[in-house]
Amino acid sequence: MEYVPNGDLQKYLANPIPEDEAKVIACQLAEGLRHMHHNGFTHRDLKPGNILVVLEGPQWLVQISDFGISKRLRPDMAQQTLGTMRRGTMGFIAPEMLGFVLERDYPHAVDIWSLGAVVFRMLTKEVFLPDLTQLQKYAAKEHPFPDHRLEALKVTMSLRELLRRLLAPSPKDRPSASEILEDAWLKDISSIKG
Repeated sequence: MEYVPNGDLQKYLANPIPEDEAKVIACQLAEGLRHMHHNGFTHRDLKPGNILVVLEGPQWLVQISDFGISKRLRPDMAQQTLGTMRRGTMGFIAPEMLGFVLERDYPHAVDIWSLGAVVFRMLTKEVFLPDLTQLQKYAAKEHPFPDHRLEALKVTMSLRELLRRLLAPSPKDRPSASEILEDAWLKDISSIKG
């Protein structure tokens, strides 16, 4: 295993990360998820502590790590779920992993939710939904998306719209990693990296 002296992303979240730098990190994470999902894997515990920092900002270079609860999905099974294992990290775990949403046949969507929660954390210093009660109410659509927190930080409309999609309560409403890389907010970076 490669030694990464800069530690993990959690170490860098005492202050908000500027949106343009968060974009660099988000693009790399989406590319990593696209590769994992294309090869049949779902991480299931993407969080700042599992994102290694190879190069610090503003030109961030990050790597996804800790595949301890990842799952490989069998290509011969069209309809498969992530099962009922309720593991993950509060604040980054998708509602369907805890049974708050009954749609469970979109297994890669759990990583998309976590990506949205990581981006939210980078921008705000805050955990998106820090406890079970808030997550359950959000999943039941009893709490709206916290747009006001992002507006107060002057987060661009294109990123706020992307975050709403990444953090959609229903997994079927979340984009794939490939779709994220085609999003207007990330398009300029992903086209440069090719």
